[in-house]
Amino acid sequence: MNYDSGTHDNHAMKNNRQQGLLHLEQALSRLLGRKPADGLRWTGTKTDLFVIAHLMYMDADPVGDDGQPMTFSALVARLAAILHVKVPRNPRSYVTKDLTNKHCRRLSFLDRYCWLLFHDGDPDPLARYIDSGGSGRMVEEAV
Repeated sequence: MNYDSGTHDNHAMKNNRQQGLLHLEQALSRLLGRKPADGLRWTGTKTDLFVIAHLMYMDADPVGDDGQPMTFSALVARLAAILHVKVPRNPRSYVTKDLTNKHCRRLSFLDRYCWLLFHDGDPDPLARYIDSGGSGRMVEEAV
């Protein structure tokens, strides 16, 4: 997967992927500051949502309202509440299935996110997966 316009430099691609992950984590942090009453709805797949939560859990060490590091389950529950998604009994199984799905020609969520961010120039790719009820971009900076 190459997000750069025509170059095949592995270092540049890895750097773009890392920048994309950081961008996604920042968007997700802003999303975690929202409330269920804001009326946001997840329009992507549950698998994508749980993979995003897993990426953040593994890389960003999210912190809960109590100042303690969030567990994966707490992070999923918080995102699900904000985005009005029913939490399955075992959300981690969605992530495991996605990570081990070797016979599928589908790009990972992070690769698709990076494509939108770097190739399409979308400053807010996560908003494509969230219905904000007509209130515009959902991950805008809080003032």
